[in-house]
Amino acid sequence: SAQTKIGPMKAFLIRVYKAFENRFRILSEKVEFGDAWRDVVAYRDCYETIRVLNRFIRPKYLCDIGANNGHWTLTMQRMNPELEHVVLFEPQSAEYEALRALHLGNVEKALYKCGLGSQEGSVTIKGGTASASFLDAAPAQSAIFPESMNAAEEEADVKVLDKLYAYESLPIPDVIK
Repeated sequence: SAQTKIGPMKAFLIRVYKAFENRFRILSEKVEFGDAWRDVVAYRDCYETIRVLNRFIRPKYLCDIGANNGHWTLTMQRMNPELEHVVLFEPQSAEYEALRALHLGNVEKALYKCGLGSQEGSVTIKGGTASASFLDAAPAQSAIFPESMNAAEEEADVKVLDKLYAYESLPIPDVIK
């Protein structure tokens, strides 16, 4: 019957459309992001979050808490030409050194080797990776995401965000990550 012939044809057309839709999305991202395209694809969750932020806020001033190696901020800089100033906080020594070398074009960068909390002091950061924490999260974290943490620990300074911003006269952020 005619309905039987339309069914498979419709399914075929839907598959063709989806294949072209995906190819056009990838092509438009390559054009939009140029050299940064591979990073955008590799860090899709980061890219999608920043895309939404830019649609509604277009931040000029960013505060990146737990900046790790700075990839999130670098992606924001590549996707938002209006970004002017970034404040990065990272308590882990190895990641802090990577952040020092992070080039953000014309975006001014303030970098602090500390964590943040409700009072100043010092605390042990555990985990040695992007999943490191001041909390004892290793057992649950490792059970859910194997190999996302290691046995590394180091002492880290803790500062109070509001006090630091006031003391350093930093621009109030449009977005805090």
